[in-house]
Amino acid sequence: MLITGGNCANVTHVGNLYEHIFNNYNRKLLPLVDYSDTVNIQMSVSIISLNNFDEMSGELDLTMMFFATWEETRISWTSADYGGATSLLVAPEDLWRPQLFLVQSFGSLQDVGNNSIMPRVYANGTVFWKPGMVIKVSCTVDVTYFPFDTQTCALTLSGWSYDAEEVLLQANRNELDRTHYSDNTQWDLYQTNVTSLIYGNEIPSALLIMLKLKRRDQFYVIYIIIPLVVLGLINHIVFAMPVASGERMSVAITTFLSFIVYLGMINENVPPSSSPMAYLYFYVMFLLVYSSMTMFLCLLSMIIHDKQGPVPETLKTIVIYLRFWCCRKSRRTDIRLRKVSPDEHNANVKSIPVFSETESLPDVMSTATDNVPAVTWTVVGDTYDRWVSIALSMIFIIITVVIFVRLFLNTGL
Repeated sequence: MLITGGNCANVTHVGNLYEHIFNNYNRKLLPLVDYSDTVNIQMSVSIISLNNFDEMSGELDLTMMFFATWEETRISWTSADYGGATSLLVAPEDLWRPQLFLVQSFGSLQDVGNNSIMPRVYANGTVFWKPGMVIKVSCTVDVTYFPFDTQTCALTLSGWSYDAEEVLLQANRNELDRTHYSDNTQWDLYQTNVTSLIYGNEIPSALLIMLKLKRRDQFYVIYIIIPLVVLGLINHIVFAMPVASGERMSVAITTFLSFIVYLGMINENVPPSSSPMAYLYFYVMFLLVYSSMTMFLCLLSMIIHDKQGPVPETLKTIVIYLRFWCCRKSRRTDIRLRKVSPDEHNANVKSIPVFSETESLPDVMSTATDNVPAVTWTVVGDTYDRWVSIALSMIFIIITVVIFVRLFLNTGL
């Protein structure tokens, strides 16, 4: 139980030192001679590992070490009187130690430190105590920007039993020590902060530990994001397939069912939350509506292609403008003046068409210069497919860019 820091001390020296220190010592009292003073506990915190983060329940498991230093004014000795012993490890149950609690404890209130961690006492009365433990704390999860989300977890270490004028907790460092930290495969600990909280003399002081965790998103990008985008691109390509193949509707329905499957996969990976709700859910719902619209428009395309009979003049005009046939140049005869022989002149006169009195020259010229192909229902269907595909592509690209730009720009980094 007793270990000396000196090089020449023997068991007799250590035994005498122990008797000297704890003779008439009461570990239930504050380490003060004058109770008008305050016990100042200097603390630093080290994180060893992030063991688990259950996003469903909000439980965060951490392995941490707490380094506490304070002055025990009732203890001191001259090292030369005890074989040169400058420090002594003592049984934790024999020495006063602060009672520190985690306010955000998960399940039950956890106190920091246990009887297995031995404090070290120095000859000048300084006590150094470094308890380590696996702690379970509650952390509120915000999945709005999943899988590019960041989570901020707060741990409050409080001396709940004491007023600030009795015991004062002070942070030695403004961040966690990560010298022995082991990286987590799912979360990146990219920022920490440690601050002292002092509300007043009659309110317990506390140590606030802030952890910012960034989700490692590579798995979700490859497993969810990229397949969703690719399926969305495939969805409107059905209008590029030949109508005669009969596979348009099959591809559209298969794509729709694929979105249903990915919705189930997202439910397994994203914590269920209605406030706030992950933007990825909105994106998948858009894809479902988008895919349903594609099936409906694909069915309408097949009806148009199979339609028989004349095309209405209004629809012909619309098709001509949508295919930009109205911009085509009319075919006109290139008339040039040149000298001709009498025989050639007589031949040309014979070849001039004779118009009836009821037939006007402008009508004939209009018919002769027309360069627009005939508009059939097949042409109408092809035009419909072309413009529907362009419209769906624009809608998909705009919504996808807006959603993912919002995700990337609002991750809190």
